Amino acid sequence: MDNTFAKDILEFYGVTPVAYVDCPECGGVHEISLEKTPEKLPISSLPWVLFFKDLYILPGLVCCGKNMYPTHIRIKHTAVISKELEDELFADHQSYHIGTLKVPVITNEPLGYPITRSYLEQIDIQKQLDQQNRLLARKQQEFYETCYTYFSIHFEEIIQEIDGTEIVDVFHTIAETPFGIHIKETKYPKNKKDKKARLNWVKKQIRSIIEHEGEEGTRVVYYLIVKYFVEWELIQGIYYLHWNVPKYQKMIGKKLLLYMILQFPLTSYFSYLREEALSKLIQSKGSHRKKSEVVDIVQKNLDKANETIEKMKHTILRQKESIILFENKVKELESKNDAITKQLQAREEQGTDAAQTRKIKELKGIIDELRADLVPLRELKEDVVRKMEEDSEKELLDTLDEKVRELDILGSTIESNEEILRGKTIGVFGDIQFSQDDLDTGEAPFRILNSISVQDIEGLSLMKKSDVLVVLTQHISHNCMWTIKAHASSRSVPVLFTRHTNLKIIVNQAAKIVKLQQSRENISK
Repeated sequence: MDNTFAKDILEFYGVTPVAYVDCPECGGVHEISLEKTPEKLPISSLPWVLFFKDLYILPGLVCCGKNMYPTHIRIKHTAVISKELEDELFADHQSYHIGTLKVPVITNEPLGYPITRSYLEQIDIQKQLDQQNRLLARKQQEFYETCYTYFSIHFEEIIQEIDGTEIVDVFHTIAETPFGIHIKETKYPKNKKDKKARLNWVKKQIRSIIEHEGEEGTRVVYYLIVKYFVEWELIQGIYYLHWNVPKYQKMIGKKLLLYMILQFPLTSYFSYLREEALSKLIQSKGSHRKKSEVVDIVQKNLDKANETIEKMKHTILRQKESIILFENKVKELESKNDAITKQLQAREEQGTDAAQTRKIKELKGIIDELRADLVPLRELKEDVVRKMEEDSEKELLDTLDEKVRELDILGSTIESNEEILRGKTIGVFGDIQFSQDDLDTGEAPFRILNSISVQDIEGLSLMKKSDVLVVLTQHISHNCMWTIKAHASSRSVPVLFTRHTNLKIIVNQAAKIVKLQQSRENISK
């Protein structure tokens, strides 16, 4: 998951902060758009105000012969994603009081604001924030994956603790995605005033999405809950130098919050945020433990949780090996059964061979038993693919080499790429920024779409609607490769693993993959 969303929330939504003040003499309202501070932060540009993650120059205003500074900030928008978002976040009546915890003033002069920072304090904080952002850039992928594993294992407990408002927001968002198609066919509880019944119904629908969509559905729910919370609360709170633990616990529940705070990457400078948060989460009334003691207690619990997760990984690996052994044995016995059946069919005119017939019955009995054992294991196989965090790139590349050899054999068949790919959507997945000109196929009867991963709604949506899946193995995470591979296998969608980023080569290889699958389907018929 990239961190673009966190870098500049206001620019992301196309909005501008405007500072204003009411003149105490005439009652007139004076407002002015805020400008960001110069990049090098010269002391001569003081005073400043911190708003979200950016520093702005705090301008002075004059009215009725008196100098004054703004008291509030409100947001004006130039482009809004949706009316609901506008009403919730950027409505005209929504204002932010300057000189508070979330909107501190940076000044070396007393200006009458309750909460201020000096110039040197803010410069030091900016340096520490740069280090924190670099650490988060390196560790955020690992953090999100670790939290996803915990989330998927403890989903039922977590979903019970999440605040009603939060889960309803998640539900409405999912309902507008391809994962929410079947939700629209359901109906709300008849008594709309019964909030508890409505909340239970919403949580039931969230569970049904995960049951229908498996890991893809789980990741969408996780993304909407955790990514939003991290970007808008945890990361934003670092800039405020404060984590509002009671608010966070109400939002996502104690269980998930505790695990996320323990795992969240923090530099030593900001580690006090973790200690204070854990102290508030763990300390009971009348308890006077030191914060360090609380951290030690929670760390032991975390170690136990991680140990349980590791054991589950090993169990999944063993089950995967068992599945492979059973499937190979079934194939071997089915092959023997087919050979004997053909021999008997050739001898039908000479009468039935009782011994061979008995042998076939014995083999069929063994096969039926193995198939019965294989049913739960095959169901578990999908779970293995979903929950495997430790995957092997070599296995994927070996599969790629095998497919390339098959494609070389198939290459002798002359057929136009355009005819093979007619009407199809080719989904290319990898962290490569193709230009619109690159993706434009002109008059070709197929189209090419691109996404950097499958860990967001756009990527998952593209994966579901693609007729051919292309994985750029050198520019995508292992987890994404496994997710795409599992999706392709379960839905018989042709998938190409390639090191190439040249779209002409990719289209050529994709056509061969499609042709190969068509040939196999014709043979099986």
